[in-house]
Amino acid sequence: MASSKPVIAMKFLNIVLAVNLVLMANDVPQNPGPASQVPFKMTDLRFFHLNIRSLRNKMVELQLFCDANKLA
Repeated sequence: MASSKPVIAMKFLNIVLAVNLVLMANDVPQNPGPASQVPFKMTDLRFFHLNIRSLRNKMVELQLFCDANKLA
């Protein structure tokens, strides 16, 4: 039992230090939510994944899918 007191004291100290760091930050909003503007330029990156079996039989469907979604 004597060895558990230092462990409890260290856990309490860690909690107190974490709370103090948050309080000292002073600009941490409670619920920041998403940014109103995107901080970087968005690109037209697209990707897709299809699980295709027997690709030879579905080439026309794959071409139509690529055309409809503007994929190269």
